[in-house]
Amino acid sequence: MKPIYLDNHATTQVDPQVLDAMLPYFTEEYGNPASRTHRYGWKAEEAIENAREQLANLINADSNQIIFTSGATESNNMVINHFDNDYCISTAIEHSSIKNVLKDWCVDEIAVNQDGTVDLDHLHDILREATYFNAAFVMAVNNEMGTIQPIEIVKSMVKDIKVHSDMAQALGKINIDVQNLDIDFASFSAHKIYGPKGVGALYIKEPEGFKSLIQGGDHEFGLRAGTPNVPAIVGFGKACEIIQTESVHKIASRILSMNLKLKSLLRELIPDIIIHEFPKAVSNTVHIAVPCQDMDVFMSALEPNVSVSFGSACMSLHDANSYVLKAVGIPEEEVLRSIRIGIGKFNTKEEMELAANYIAEAVRTSSEGG
Repeated sequence: MKPIYLDNHATTQVDPQVLDAMLPYFTEEYGNPASRTHRYGWKAEEAIENAREQLANLINADSNQIIFTSGATESNNMVINHFDNDYCISTAIEHSSIKNVLKDWCVDEIAVNQDGTVDLDHLHDILREATYFNAAFVMAVNNEMGTIQPIEIVKSMVKDIKVHSDMAQALGKINIDVQNLDIDFASFSAHKIYGPKGVGALYIKEPEGFKSLIQGGDHEFGLRAGTPNVPAIVGFGKACEIIQTESVHKIASRILSMNLKLKSLLRELIPDIIIHEFPKAVSNTVHIAVPCQDMDVFMSALEPNVSVSFGSACMSLHDANSYVLKAVGIPEEEVLRSIRIGIGKFNTKEEMELAANYIAEAVRTSSEGG
């Protein structure tokens, strides 16, 4: 039997409807959208434009404000590349594709409250003391804690400063309206919403004058050169369409019921477990610290039965000293015993019961020294 998959922050299973939509673009409609002299190219271009419209509809954007990329990491890098190496505002809990790229910039980091949201009082102090910033980087939903950040308030506070938001973990979990948020840039990844890996998008409020990261042909309005991955883009668009059909609220509600069941069972089976409760968080996240000293033994015992993560999928197995958890004041000893559980729409309540029992058994195994 395969392990129960509970690492849906890292990636998600491709929805069968998404796969069905993609298949013809491997075997039948395999044209290059840049080939504008024949039917195969026209059909490929039409498919990409349809996907662009599907994403635009989901986030309330115009389709000409969307460019397709290889994923949110590339989109994040594109935005940073657009600005000169200069002064910016970021948060202490940004994804590594923001945090690591900004390490050579002059960055004022907004502190984070214990509930996992940015400290707006600290942002006010930063803005009061600052003379100049050219950008602010604030993710919409944190990839480890699932905490929802007050993007609309941040934008109102920074006023004319350009705002970028990494929305990879937000798409499909909360309603996103880029017009109401009034942000300037937003990054997305298809594989977080039951679409294929290797494709994402960047929303640009004002595309004219945007600095391209990849030079070459005039693909993606001249902003991202290279032959587009047509099947993957079609899959991304279909995944967005499914979200609208199934409803963000309904998906989140069903996942929340599994979240609550799992936490209830864990408390019952493991009295000493610590469950990190973040009130303003998306429903798919369960974050716990297990009562064991040897996490290698624990994970070895758990892995054949349940797939979960230390911290972020971008961290190595033994680099679990999460800067995100430390930023919200969780003690280091507790951070080292923490795991992130990500529930997806294809999970079941029966799996929650099995997973709770497997986690409890792994705790017992680790306590006995393996």
